[in-house]
Amino acid sequence: MSMTPDCDSSKSKLIQAVELRRLGRPEFQNLKQSGGLSASQLPTTWLDRGALNPDEVAVVSWRWDVRVANEPSINLAAAVCAALQVGIRYLLLDVVSVSQDQDKKKLISDVVELGSLFSRLPVFAAYDYVGSAAWLPTMRRPWLFFEGRAFHCNYSKITYVSHEPGQGGEENFGFCDMLERVWETNYTTTILLVLAGRVGIGEVRDVAYIVPYHLDSLTSAYEQLSRNDFLLTAAILCQVFYEDGRFHAGSDDSSLDLCGMKFDRYAFTPATGDDSAYEYFDIVFDGFNVARYHKRTKPDRFTSEPVYVRYLNATIAGGERILQVLSPQSLARYGSQEQEIRASFSLADRPRGNGDKSLNIEVVRFYPKSQ
Repeated sequence: MSMTPDCDSSKSKLIQAVELRRLGRPEFQNLKQSGGLSASQLPTTWLDRGALNPDEVAVVSWRWDVRVANEPSINLAAAVCAALQVGIRYLLLDVVSVSQDQDKKKLISDVVELGSLFSRLPVFAAYDYVGSAAWLPTMRRPWLFFEGRAFHCNYSKITYVSHEPGQGGEENFGFCDMLERVWETNYTTTILLVLAGRVGIGEVRDVAYIVPYHLDSLTSAYEQLSRNDFLLTAAILCQVFYEDGRFHAGSDDSSLDLCGMKFDRYAFTPATGDDSAYEYFDIVFDGFNVARYHKRTKPDRFTSEPVYVRYLNATIAGGERILQVLSPQSLARYGSQEQEIRASFSLADRPRGNGDKSLNIEVVRFYPKSQ
């Protein structure tokens, strides 16, 4: 299956991959002590994109624990070592399989295309971060959230590779638990965490590429709005066809309170609601009510639900109003694809087990079990 770029197939049909057999048998702990592996250390070859064999080829989903693509990465080292252990021949990953020095728009397009492989090839996921004190928001990071949702359609093996105790390798609140949260919840929490500066993304405009059915409307919105207004617009559009308005940030950090943020074309006006334990606000865009925000101000006396619980609810009329102003060309599709948009936000459970439709996840830990 390996070939060179000057073979009969055109270059557009080829994809560059790491050829693992040329790496030998590196020990992970040795690589970690030396800072990890960089892309320049990985031997590569070209594969036929249309004939990728899941018995030989896997794709890497990783948290960039580097500042630039060619710095040594412990996560890449962990994924490579785990793949070598089970006899994978080739690995696909963004810094190798996607040219990093091309036009930004083409780069993102190629990253999204690579992302389609997370739904059909074996996956090695590595999201741990040395020195991290808060792992839980990691899988809310936009691109990891995007890739994690692609796993929902994947019936190949998904291997999580952990090298730090207390992070993704944990049985409770580790990768497996968070993957279920990714499938059960909407993009809204991810977008609002970006808005609050709690998680990052390369460029804010990239949000348009990871939210299904909203690429055109959000691209148009980005060109017309400030950063905060754009992200709130994205969150509201995601909420229109999503019935559970609660966004799950799991923190009482006041930076997540929408009322405390600065917006240019949005305003929050006090409103009334059914529960005195909450404060209610109408969200107004260019003078028109498009959504409602409410936040708990008193603990629930029966469930002790904490005060940081927050909700964002939007209506079809509100979404249509936003699109009429920012992206009128998107209105027709917005109304005609309601069922598809609704279904794309909350994905069905995939049980763990031995059935054909079950989830095949393994966790590999590169640290002593006693920890």
